[in-house]
Amino acid sequence: MLATVIDNNGIIRYHTAMTPAALLSSLRPALKHRHMKVRHLAVLLLLAEAPSRVDFTAGAWDLRLPKSAMTRSCDVLYKLGFIDREYSQDDARKIFLGMTPKGREFIRSMGVSS
Repeated sequence: MLATVIDNNGIIRYHTAMTPAALLSSLRPALKHRHMKVRHLAVLLLLAEAPSRVDFTAGAWDLRLPKSAMTRSCDVLYKLGFIDREYSQDDARKIFLGMTPKGREFIRSMGVSS
């Protein structure tokens, strides 16, 4: 089952059929990663749920993250090779996010299908 994790003032919220123990167990590999924070996982899980690329601004809105926090999260995930960015040819201000095969493998290693 796919867990949606949202960083909201240090509180982990999830919508899943997983028990809390199973959710925490599935997050352990990510939380051991030295650069990974809960908000990074939230971005990855948002992208894993999406049928196609996600608009950056809409993703920040969905996760209730300020754009600055979303930018920092995406920078870390991009450097780790988990996501890619595509800039709109029509509007240079628009950025679309997608998950890389490495990002999908990372999500699968957490026991979450994508």
